[in-house]
Amino acid sequence: MTLREFYGKTGGDYDEVCERLGGPETVGPIVKMLVTDRHYERCRQALIAGDAESAFIAAHALKGICMNLDLRKIQEDASRLTDVLREGQRNMAEAPAAFSALQASYLDAIEALKELA
Repeated sequence: MTLREFYGKTGGDYDEVCERLGGPETVGPIVKMLVTDRHYERCRQALIAGDAESAFIAAHALKGICMNLDLRKIQEDASRLTDVLREGQRNMAEAPAAFSALQASYLDAIEALKELA
């Protein structure tokens, strides 16, 4: 799979991210780092432990990473989870569904990253 195909599969804008970050030579290695990034796992573990604040911090960081990399589907799902977990309007009853959506988009992207040429 090419980097352009990866972005097509994950709902991002390949041309925009390449223009903003300096081309596929820059974007490719950076986006592949998502495989080793720990924010998703920290969020998952925090939710299991019932630690809404830590889950919020991890989801918010993941949202920012994905915003910068133009991984829109993960960004949107992480954003929804951060909204659910945000202090002052926290709704833990909605957290499992919001995390489930994030999990699906994140794992799809990780699988696609493994196919990158």
